[in-house]
Amino acid sequence: MSSNIITPGSLSIKQFIHDHVDRRFSLDQDLAFKTSLASFKRHEIITPYGEVENYGYYLLEGLVKISTFREDGEERILDFFMPGQFFSSYYSFLFREASDVQVTAMRKCHVECIYYKDIMAAYEEDLISNKFGRIVTQYYYGEKTKREKQFLKLSATERYQILLANRPELVPQLKKKEIAMYLGIDHRSLSRIINP
Repeated sequence: MSSNIITPGSLSIKQFIHDHVDRRFSLDQDLAFKTSLASFKRHEIITPYGEVENYGYYLLEGLVKISTFREDGEERILDFFMPGQFFSSYYSFLFREASDVQVTAMRKCHVECIYYKDIMAAYEEDLISNKFGRIVTQYYYGEKTKREKQFLKLSATERYQILLANRPELVPQLKKKEIAMYLGIDHRSLSRIINP
């Protein structure tokens, strides 16, 4: 399986499990855990700071950002999520601690939700659910580690070029200010990178 689990067109957790976890899993089968559907309006906060995250989400439609604020009040965008990706305040979800990030719908969003207690119970009894959880966790860890290394080793220009190369469908949906916050630079610096 590639490290990129975005699969446009396969918009359901069942389809994801069939495509990336176990091809023997049939779309007619029941999952060992319940899922539900939810919608969020543009700019609606999905998970606020300070709340324990109770859901893992699979984005069916829309655009989501996860952000944090520095002590000076400046927002930093940690990541963006597009259809076909899982998201949540993941550390809070796993370790049952108050969220230190905010999850926000940037566009109107439709999601498939997995409740924490349901997936944890399924892990105890179902091999496919357990493998599913491991694959999603590995993806999160891999992407987070890759991004941390980019911040330590690469210039803002190089990080911008990687964003353009790896996520070309995302860039046109963002304002320059949002791209700058994601790259960890001032919007004027981004303008100099785009127009040298």
